[in-house]
Amino acid sequence: MDASEVEEFVEYLFVRAMYAYMIAASILGLKLQDIAKKPHHGKSTELHKKAYKIFNKAFGRIRLRVKNAGRTSKFYKYGLILSDGHVSKSRKMIQFGSTDPELIRIVLLAFKRAEVYILHPTLLRNDTIHPFIYIHIDNNLGGPEQFLSILFNATVTELVDYVAGLADGDGSISRWVGLRIFVGEKKLPYIEPISWMGRLHKSGKDSYSFIVYKEFQGVILRKMQHRKRKQMLKAVLQRKYRRNKFNGIKISVRNHRGVEVCFYGNINSIIKYAQMLGLKPSVHENFVRFNAKDTLILLKAIINPQIS
Repeated sequence: MDASEVEEFVEYLFVRAMYAYMIAASILGLKLQDIAKKPHHGKSTELHKKAYKIFNKAFGRIRLRVKNAGRTSKFYKYGLILSDGHVSKSRKMIQFGSTDPELIRIVLLAFKRAEVYILHPTLLRNDTIHPFIYIHIDNNLGGPEQFLSILFNATVTELVDYVAGLADGDGSISRWVGLRIFVGEKKLPYIEPISWMGRLHKSGKDSYSFIVYKEFQGVILRKMQHRKRKQMLKAVLQRKYRRNKFNGIKISVRNHRGVEVCFYGNINSIIKYAQMLGLKPSVHENFVRFNAKDTLILLKAIINPQIS
């Protein structure tokens, strides 16, 4: 399958899934709502098990390979996996499940080879039924422990890719703060490598929101693949907002001639920090730039100043 056909294929998957659910409900003499599950539902009943055998057989399993898809970095994939995916205990398989067609499209384009089947339809509060598409991918990236080890030694560019993956997998756009990423308590260690890029806010008993500083959101926006979230974030960033910790400085990530990051705007404070840290950036009339190593030192110093 060509990459240009993926969107149409995803629409077909959801129609095929709904047809399979209707066959199962018809054979069992039930309504679709009776075989559906609410989000985060517990154990399956006998009725659910019977329905599963029928609709799974009707849908089948589809193996596909996507050609000519744009290349996504392994760090973007780490973000997708750690936010909305699951690595099997054997570490041989990566699994994704969603009712969101856009996320299914993103996963298929990112990993290119997959096996697709369905689970129980999801019943939402307004009694609407959403097909639940499940994807299996052969794992050649390792497990979460390996991801974490690699992330702590990543460059700024690689961490931007990682955050973009997190945002596409489990992000949300707020009109006030822009990009925020929802994090369960068990996944807090995966925020540590990027803790200097935002602040953590407790939003529930075992849940948190990682709010990305707006200075980084423009760079992350260009790496994101979720079209609706990109559109919403772009609208938020185009509105004026008060200057904060960075005093209105714009950050741009580059790879030209080994340069990693440029700072634009009021650069005097950046130059001052660089001198205090013993760094030697390249200073120009309206911007200053650093290599990857120096950028990481500088940003951490600005957000968590511990300079003696």
